[in-house]
Amino acid sequence: MTLFFLYSSPCFGISPVVTLLVKNNGDVLFSGRYSVKHLGLNNSKISKEGFNRIQERFKRADYMNLEESYAHNVTDGMQCVCIYFIKNNKIVKTVRDCGAQGPNELAWAYLPLIRIGQLHDMKEFEVPADIAKKFNIDTNSTDVMINMDVREKFDFLSRLSENL
Repeated sequence: MTLFFLYSSPCFGISPVVTLLVKNNGDVLFSGRYSVKHLGLNNSKISKEGFNRIQERFKRADYMNLEESYAHNVTDGMQCVCIYFIKNNKIVKTVRDCGAQGPNELAWAYLPLIRIGQLHDMKEFEVPADIAKKFNIDTNSTDVMINMDVREKFDFLSRLSENL
């Protein structure tokens, strides 16, 4: 993999609501919305070994053979986690896990990503004016991605990551 993108949705509990992108060079873009240490858009860096550990966890989960979606029979109140696996600028796999219905190995792989903002030093990240204009963003907002769907969040963070 060359990067991972993850989005976790709100639930009726205290689960962290995050959107993040982690590149194989260690660059991390993190947007915390709820139940996280760092709110708003932040960036950080992890080691190459850290990225390799993330990648290894997903390999143990056999991510390429996972179903596209795991869902619980309850219509609301459950957190959904969406993960994009990207290689050479192409999405090679997408997995959606709602209510932690996927295999345990999948949750063991993505939970450390959700907590990355708790475990690493983060620095506030300012959105460049040209990108803010392109995505029609109010840069004064704490959550600049609040009105974006998952795909728009991926596109936005991918574009921002070019500036790291």
